[in-house]
Amino acid sequence: EGVRVSPDGRWVLVTSESDNAVAVIDARTFKVVRSVAVGHRPRDVAFTPDSRMAYVSGEFDASLYRMSVPDGAPVQRLLELRKEARPMAVVLDPARDRLYLSTGRGGTVAVVALAGPKLVTEIPVGTRPWGMALSTDGKRLYTANGPSNDVSVVDTTTLQVIKKIPVGRSPWGVALGPVPAGDGR
Repeated sequence: EGVRVSPDGRWVLVTSESDNAVAVIDARTFKVVRSVAVGHRPRDVAFTPDSRMAYVSGEFDASLYRMSVPDGAPVQRLLELRKEARPMAVVLDPARDRLYLSTGRGGTVAVVALAGPKLVTEIPVGTRPWGMALSTDGKRLYTANGPSNDVSVVDTTTLQVIKKIPVGRSPWGVALGPVPAGDGR
């Protein structure tokens, strides 16, 4: 379901929702070095900047997990959201020492302070938010809201939606690129 490459380029993690596991792949040899049991229906992964830990969303148990890389162990369940939340995407915001979890059918983005860890708030963003992306400066979080047919823009300081952008039918992901030269932003 989810595929992420570590910041140092050494590891690839792949979530397997039907196996309730995360495969750890050596990016040099392209071999699976281990499969790590992580929650119920893991969906996405976010690495720490040093590539030594990863956070994993668990859709069916509404949970957030942390695992070491490449060992896998220990796997720690950090918190459980309300049962209606179905964590999908997970984005790490290291500058603010927090994570953002899209909750799919829950209709929100859960903001999790890593100190604790604890749930700070849930931000209503649209119908079935799935994929997310954080701006390079960390000031804006973008969520793709499938049935709403839009992308929400969240101010990460106020934790409020500041804009909704219509984008067509059933968006499921967001990718951000560099600001074009001469754009002035």
